[in-house]
Amino acid sequence: MSGRRGLLVAAGFLLAAAIRLAWLSAFRDNWDMGTYRQFVESAPRGGVLYRDAPYHYSPLWAFFLLGLSRVVLALGIPFEKAVCTLLLLGDAATALLLFRIARDDLGRPPESAAGAALLFFSNPVSIFVTGFHVQWDNLAI
Repeated sequence: MSGRRGLLVAAGFLLAAAIRLAWLSAFRDNWDMGTYRQFVESAPRGGVLYRDAPYHYSPLWAFFLLGLSRVVLALGIPFEKAVCTLLLLGDAATALLLFRIARDDLGRPPESAAGAALLFFSNPVSIFVTGFHVQWDNLAI
């Protein structure tokens, strides 16, 4: 990418990342995280998905969370912070995927491809869903 345009795109990504990190660092708790936690706490005791917790997400996400909870428990990492970090990394991976599709499959110049990725990564809805609600909808897409 050219000098000035490259700096603007990089600044855009840094600003979007800073906003996302601010939301995630300020996260306390919400209904969705409560349902994630209820399932990962009830499943090892024989709890049944959709019966023993008010969980309304995909079973794939439920069992992924269960595995994640076991790993982070062993490492001493708070479950909530691990979920938030995973979702942020998922959004970063989605932005990278959009960049590669635009550049490699659609033949866009790197500046345009980076702009497409930045549109996703800085999208207020994407930031809000990941940072405030801590929902996995961005990964499900």
